[in-house]
Order: sequence, then structure tokens, then C-alpha cells
Amino acid sequence: MMLRKDITPSDVKTMMKMWLDINLITHDFIPASYWKDKYAFLQSEIINGNGLIYEINGEIKGFIGIVESYSTNLAGLYVLPAYWHQGIGETLLNACKEQYQSLITRVYVKNTTAVRFFERNDFSFLKEEVNEETGEIQYVFFWEKK
Repeated sequence: MMLRKDITPSDVKTMMKMWLDINLITHDFIPASYWKDKYAFLQSEIINGNGLIYEINGEIKGFIGIVESYSTNLAGLYVLPAYWHQGIGETLLNACKEQYQSLITRVYVKNTTAVRFFERNDFSFLKEEVNEETGEIQYVFFWEKK
């Protein structure tokens, strides 16, 4: 297992495939066209953003994306389904918690697995809001270093 920050062009291709495949699985309540329409934008975010990759034997099994603006936004946490519930998400999240003073993230209410994950990992519920693009309700969660 290895965590790394350096993202290569080859990594971006792998990460984008993971991003699309996982979003189609975990957000099946949102039309697939929404995710496909976001592909190019997110690809540029991954290339220009901050994040960590989790590898096993040189193969990407998960990644986390951070966007730094007025707050530190945890933009996404993705783990290949075959590796769910093996601690990869927590490892990526804990590495970010070491690096940042606070994190904010948005999670669709219908993605109950993600909601429970962030609650279990010391994120506090801030508010509920409607995502203007999808019309879906999402929770805003916040974590702050103690």
C-alpha cells in the first residue's frame, strides 16, 4: 500500500474512469448523463487540484480530491467497489485530516453509505441543501481538527 500526491497523465485517465463508474453505482438516482456531462470539468479539477492516490502494487484503488478555496472542500472520495470496507477510504481521509485544519464536504442524502461513512469519521452535520444542478437533497458535513 502506498499513498502519493503526484498525479501523472496516466493516473488521470484511471481516476476519471473510477470517478465515472463509481458515481454511476453510488448515485443511481441521478441520470448518467449528468455525470458524463461533468467529465471534462472534473478532469481539469483533478489535473489542477490537490489530492491523494491510494495504490496497491502500483495500481490505483482509491483517491481523494481536495479543492482549496475559501474553505478546504473535500470534493470527492472514491474507492473501487472490490476494495470497499477495507479501510482505504479512512486511510485517505485520515491523511487529509493530518494535512488540513478543517474539511467540508457535500453528500447526497440518498447515498446513505457515504452519509454513514462521514458521520463515523467525526464529520458534523452543518445543514441540508438542494443541489441546484440535480435537484437532489444533500447534506453538508464539516470536520475540524481538535
